[in-house]
Amino acid sequence: MKRIWFAVAFIVISFAACIFEQVYIDKVFDNITVKLDSAQEYAENKDTKNMKKEIEELTSYWEKSHVVLCSISEHNDIDELSTTIKSLNTKNGDEIKNALDETKARIDIYYENQKLSLANIL
Repeated sequence: MKRIWFAVAFIVISFAACIFEQVYIDKVFDNITVKLDSAQEYAENKDTKNMKKEIEELTSYWEKSHVVLCSISEHNDIDELSTTIKSLNTKNGDEIKNALDETKARIDIYYENQKLSLANIL
C-alpha cells in the first residue's frame, strides 16, 4: 500500500511541477513580449530615451527570470536568449531595430518549444 501512495504522491508532485513550469514560462513570455513591443515602438518613433529604459527593464527582468528558467529549460536555448537580450544594450540606430526583431523571434521560438502541446510531448 505504501508503494501506491508513493506513486500517487510522485505523480501529484510531477503534475504540480509541470503546471508551475507552464505558468512561469507564460508569465515570463508575456512580460518580455510587452517590454520588447514597447521598445520596438519607441525605436520606430526614434524615442531613444524610453527605448533604452525599456531595454534596461527587460535586461533586469531577464536576469531575475534567468535563474529559474535555467532550472526548467534546456541551457542552450536560454544561453542564446541571454546573449541576444544582453546585446541589446550595445546596439544603436538601425542595429537596435534588427536586434529587437531577432530577440522577439528567439523568444517566440523559445515559447513555442516550451509550451505544453502534443507535438512537444511526442
